[in-house]
Amino acid sequence: MAEEPQNIDELDGGDSLPEHFHTSDRIDWRHLAKKKVFVPHTIPGDDVVTSSNYGTFWIAPFDCAIIEVRQIHQSAFSSGTLNIEKLTGTTAPDSGVEVLASDFDLTGTANTVSTPALTSTVDDKRLKRGDRLAMKDGGTLVGGSHINVTIEVQINI
Repeated sequence: MAEEPQNIDELDGGDSLPEHFHTSDRIDWRHLAKKKVFVPHTIPGDDVVTSSNYGTFWIAPFDCAIIEVRQIHQSAFSSGTLNIEKLTGTTAPDSGVEVLASDFDLTGTANTVSTPALTSTVDDKRLKRGDRLAMKDGGTLVGGSHINVTIEVQINI
């Protein structure tokens, strides 16, 4: 039996990988169960004062549950709020189910991570494959800049 190459320079015929075989053509989802995924979304700079820049930002590729939502803004607004909503089926943005118990107050201190409580309704925190998440703005968006949210979800199989 031929000796296996020890480094990339020893591969023959310009191959980029030594010969190998896969034993499965499918993902073993058991290894992903209970794993966490972080879903970041940013509205940069002054785009945050335009209401039409908010809306759907993620489509769940698997069943999961929202564990935590964090938000930070670079400069404080003089007015305005933000919530995250779950959209199912053909539900339009601003018509979904809010996943936070209370809105983010965008007039709060700039550059401070905010982590509000989630809704106490368990089903409102569960996403099925194909459900969407959206940013829902409220009030009059005045001043402020650069919003980032990070949603922590746990995969459910």
